[in-house]
Amino acid sequence: MTPLSPTLTKIIGGLSLALLVSLGGNAFFFYHVAKTAGLSEGEAERKTLAANNAGLEQDAAVTKALSERASKDNSALMQSLEDIAARGQATRTIYRTAAAKAPLELNCAPGKERMDAVNKGLGPQK
Repeated sequence: MTPLSPTLTKIIGGLSLALLVSLGGNAFFFYHVAKTAGLSEGEAERKTLAANNAGLEQDAAVTKALSERASKDNSALMQSLEDIAARGQATRTIYRTAAAKAPLELNCAPGKERMDAVNKGLGPQK
């Protein structure tokens, strides 16, 4: 084997050093690109989750408002039903009292005469 000349040794050393620097730079570049891509994907996922959370919070607020409104409406409806039931009870009592005072004749059929008899039995109302 023949010894290498000093110039050739310097060229080979310089090229080897350039190759190592290039490989190191490429490795750093690929690492940086992969890290940035991962961060970008993570950021996109965080934004998506934040948007989903905002939508869920808005849905929860709407549901709560509807629930509160439904509760108020249900209370009002129950009060209305109680009022209707009380009026119905009072009306039944009036009709029963009137029917007991002046029962209809056996041959009284539905029609104008019957309603006149019912109204006559009820008497004047306020």
